[in-house]
Formats: sequence, C-alpha cells, structure tokens
Amino acid sequence: MQVIPSINVSDFESVKNLISEAVKFTDWIHIDVGDGIFTPNSTWGNPQEFSSLKSKIQNLKSEIHLMIESPDAVVLPWLEVGVKRVIIHVESVEDPDSLIEICKTFGGELGLAISPETDVKELNVYFNKVKFYQVLAVNPGLSGQEFNKSALEKIEFLRKEVPDAIIEVDGGINPETACMVKKAGADIIVSGSYFWNSDDPESAFRELSNT
Repeated sequence: MQVIPSINVSDFESVKNLISEAVKFTDWIHIDVGDGIFTPNSTWGNPQEFSSLKSKIQNLKSEIHLMIESPDAVVLPWLEVGVKRVIIHVESVEDPDSLIEICKTFGGELGLAISPETDVKELNVYFNKVKFYQVLAVNPGLSGQEFNKSALEKIEFLRKEVPDAIIEVDGGINPETACMVKKAGADIIVSGSYFWNSDDPESAFRELSNT
C-alpha cells in the first residue's frame, strides 16, 4: 500500500521545512489547503510560492487537497505549477467535467474527496468519470483528529462498485488504522501527524509502508 506524507500548515516556511524532510524518504507529498470556510482553519495554499520550490524537489510528485468552498477557480493555477493530482470535495465541486478536462490537458489527475458525514452514494454519479477517490476518516481541516470508522464502509462500497478505482484514505492514520483501511480495500494512505510528531519521520514512514 502506498504511503504519502501530508502537510497541513499555515505558512510557507513550514511547508518548505517539511518538504525538505519529506524528500529524504518519499517520492510523493500531499498538501492540504483549507480556506477557513469549508474548514474550521485556514492553511497555506499559494501555487506561486510552491512553484519556487521546483528546483529543490524535482523528483517529488505532489497532490493538492483543496478543502475549500469554491475549488473550481483554483485548480488551474495548481496544475500550471506542476501538481500531478488535484483533489476536490464532492460537497463543494461545481463543474467536475470541465475540471477533468483541464487536468487531462496538463497531464494531471482529478480526485474526488468525501467527508465523514456525507453519504458515499453521493459519488455514484461520478463513477464513469473519475477513478481516484479520497475517503476522509476525519473532518476536513485540523490535523491530529481521531480516525472515524465510518470510512471503512465507504472504502468497501467504492471497492465493490468501482473495482478499478484508486482509493486513498486520509486522517487518523497509524499502523493500526492503516491495517484496517488496507483490509477494507484502500490503495493509498495519507498521514501527517503520525510522521511529523515522531522523533524519526523516516522510520515512521517505513513502518506504515510495511503495514
């Protein structure tokens, strides 16, 4: 199962510092962008600043999780600076068809995220359009929340209904919950606090990777 470290911080300096750590042990990074409206907290999210890191992270692929009320307007700027995957919420997307085409133009991918309180069947209408789904096991926004087991039912549903889907799970991930989501059918796990609160993020990464 693939493991991707997440970055959920409020300033660019912290983004740089965590990416400098992440490049030592991973080839993917996940960045959470919150607007303080869709989410209770506002987090860093500046494509132009991110672009300034290109020379330092040439081999690091990135996905951006837009936890914002109106994601349609900001997808393009992220793709223009080289992000490989943009994840938007089914609760806030306005025009997924146009975003799918925009992502294809840039050689990127569009993913759909779903929050714990949302019925997983809200994703049904996208099954023939989108193959990447992110199941949130915590409420969008704050890092360090406890894993919500309702995510397991969503994973099982998606795996049954869309057998070839790529299913990513984000929130409350540790070795125990990683085993649970893997058994349910997840392909990718995203974790932040488990790495960054560890004395040795690289060892924590290896531990989850071997789950």
